Amino acid sequence: MSYSMINLIVVYMPLLLLGLLLPLLTKSNLFFGVNIPEEKHNDDRLKLLRNKYFINFTVTSIIIYGLLAYFYDSSGREIYIILGPLAFVVLLSLNYYYIHAKVKALKGQEKWLIDKKQVVIVDTKFRPNEKAISPWWFLIPAAICLFSILFTMIQYPHLPARLPAHFNAVGEITRYSDKSLTSAFMIPMTKILLTLMMFGIYRVMSNARIAVNPSKPKSSLLRGQLANMRWGVFTLLMAVTLNLQLLYTQLMVLQLVDSRWSMVVSLIMLVGVLGLVAYIGVTTGQGGSRIKLKEEEPSTGNNRLIARDDDSFWKLGMFYYNPDDPTLWVEKRFAIGMTINHAHPIGKLLTGAIIILLIGSLVLPMIL
Repeated sequence: MSYSMINLIVVYMPLLLLGLLLPLLTKSNLFFGVNIPEEKHNDDRLKLLRNKYFINFTVTSIIIYGLLAYFYDSSGREIYIILGPLAFVVLLSLNYYYIHAKVKALKGQEKWLIDKKQVVIVDTKFRPNEKAISPWWFLIPAAICLFSILFTMIQYPHLPARLPAHFNAVGEITRYSDKSLTSAFMIPMTKILLTLMMFGIYRVMSNARIAVNPSKPKSSLLRGQLANMRWGVFTLLMAVTLNLQLLYTQLMVLQLVDSRWSMVVSLIMLVGVLGLVAYIGVTTGQGGSRIKLKEEEPSTGNNRLIARDDDSFWKLGMFYYNPDDPTLWVEKRFAIGMTINHAHPIGKLLTGAIIILLIGSLVLPMIL
């Protein structure tokens, strides 16, 4: 089986399925990032637009994969494998925005909010998420980092003069570098930064602001807490998985394991992560909208109440930019998880860092 076919099965097909699932996981008061009355969610015109998104995204994804597979097979350059996921994200964003603009225009044309009372409900009790997992669980990935460092320190005097510096897709060594502290400890240091980053994401998920539904404030608050807890657990599992993956890569650098098994190990971990993302996404939904509670709070019965229409703060329906909001992390408008308030001072720094990382991930493979 060719490497491009493996990528189709393990990477691109899950990405395609994820893109098709996302519109089905959002809250009933949001439709492709547009704030709508809940009773309009099943409007026939919106259903037609959603089906149009499904068709457009599927067709364009197939075309893009075909082009990337062709260029990879003809040139053998791994940059096309890296470009694949990025291309899917761009396609998802373009197809999403096209439908977003259509829905927004329909909402304005039909004046769906003209008889609605827009309200903002805020939980004034400053407290951490009682449902969040204990931060002490992150001692597990921290222990993997510590083991990697100590083990490398023990092995360092016995290492050969040249160490593997790069492996291709099937685990073959393509470049060596001279033995040094940098070449030997690069991966363990990366694991420390990765673990700190995942812990930071966990803290954000655990204490992020929850969007409260005015018609069912208590239930929506509880669902939001449970959703943040579940994604906190996922972040912990990701930290453990990535640390184990990098530990295996470090053992490859130290030439203590057979690098030919690297693809198998990577695929197993990738399938596990994607499966977990799908399971949590389907059972949780956006902001916990798909979580079943033991005791459902009765609706207020006032269908005129609706969450404040803040569409104007969502640029292209994806990027939250509100200088008057002191919150750094907010719930995504489409899909699941959190996003940055790009108008926040720290948000601006994070946005710049993300852009630099994206550019670096594309440029470095061309240079190395």
